[in-house]
Order: sequence, then structure tokens, then C-alpha cells
Amino acid sequence: MIQHSDTVRNPSLYVDDVDPHSKDLFGQLLGSHKINPQTAVFLGYSGNSANEWTDGLDRMDDTIFVKVGYAWNL
Repeated sequence: MIQHSDTVRNPSLYVDDVDPHSKDLFGQLLGSHKINPQTAVFLGYSGNSANEWTDGLDRMDDTIFVKVGYAWNL
């Protein structure tokens, strides 16, 4: 999934100081693998970039995660 926003504001309409133009880009990737009927492994990535007053997007943060899900038999 990728989300992009390009925002243009009129600073005179705001009480606080705001940037007149900003861009954001957010990307996310999720994969899963089912080991058996009760166990699954998930692997994911998330990245966020932002821009204010410059020509290119600046990378803000990256996140990688792993999750193992399983069910207990009682």
C-alpha cells in the first residue's frame, strides 16, 4: 500500500504558524506464511517520508517487524 498527500494551505487562515506547502509519502508491505493450521509468521515493512520547502522527500522513519501467531490446544 502506498499513500501520497500533497497539501497546499493558506497560512493567513490559521491561528498558529503553518507551512504553506507540504508533501508526505507512506509505504507499507506485509507478507505472511502459514506454517501449519495453527501457526503463522508475519513479516512487515513500513516507511514514511515528508517534505516541507525542499525539492525532494526526506526519509523520516523505517520500521521492520516480525510476528509469530499460534494457537494453544487445551
